[in-house]
Amino acid sequence: MCFIYAIMSPTLKNILIVVVAIIIGSILVMCIEYVSPIIFPFPEGMDAGNMESLKENIGKLSTGNFIIALLAHAVGALISGWFIAKFAVSGINGLVLTTGIIWTVFGVINLVLIPHPTWFMISDICIYIPFTKLVLCPDKDLNYNGSYFFKDQGKKHRHSIAMASIFNADIWKKNNISLNFLFGQST
Repeated sequence: MCFIYAIMSPTLKNILIVVVAIIIGSILVMCIEYVSPIIFPFPEGMDAGNMESLKENIGKLSTGNFIIALLAHAVGALISGWFIAKFAVSGINGLVLTTGIIWTVFGVINLVLIPHPTWFMISDICIYIPFTKLVLCPDKDLNYNGSYFFKDQGKKHRHSIAMASIFNADIWKKNNISLNFLFGQST
């Protein structure tokens, strides 16, 4: 298998990476949605594996069920983008955008097949592309391939400079930013 991957063209490698990224993200979404009833139980008599039962009982679901579904969709899209940023051969920005569009199309299909509340439909459609692209950095000087999380090994100092400025107390004081509320201290 590795030999086949080694002789593949970069375009085929990128296509394979996008497919694998979507599969990994989808598995993660299914896992989160599978655990969801533990936190917010489904209404009595609802079978999430039966499409008709789901359509009949969707209005009985709590807001928490829908929020966990949004969270699952966001995490799935984010992990897909992360996987592409980590393993894509080239054209990371375009691949991540394409993946976000694919996630959005799948989300719209889901919304058409199963009726949802309007607020959920709007949120769900708007969540995929931003979360897929969240791993990308708009400042190309921070990182050679535009990713917050991954950097060229020869350019470690750029990441170190960025991290140093995040943890620089003078910048926090200058912008009047305090995290004391987290520790119960008054400012």
